Amino acid sequence: MGTCFSLVQRCFERYNHVKTNPLLQAGAIIYDGQGWDALADAIANFQETNTDPNANVLPTFNVQAGGTQVALLMVFYNKPTPPPGLFDRFLHIPSVQNTVTTRSFLDFVLSNPSNPEANLR
Repeated sequence: MGTCFSLVQRCFERYNHVKTNPLLQAGAIIYDGQGWDALADAIANFQETNTDPNANVLPTFNVQAGGTQVALLMVFYNKPTPPPGLFDRFLHIPSVQNTVTTRSFLDFVLSNPSNPEANLR
């Protein structure tokens, strides 16, 4: 496998107000290396077709010590229930763990480790 890199050419920021204790749909999905191609296709499709400003995904592709491939996808919808089918492509890829659920914003933040790679090096 050769060296891979990417270059960010544009960045847009959009802010949505999160009230003190609203419910939203959010969580993390962890995939092993076998799901990488399907996940990359689902991300590209989501970026091309999603027009809902309440919906966001944040993917990371990682190779851990020993060569283990792991992808983490943070899924976030700024309301309790997303429109039908919005995240289906991500949810149908076999995953190691899926914590996507309806919860408060605080619960979502606290449910994710701030440094998941601590002590792995």
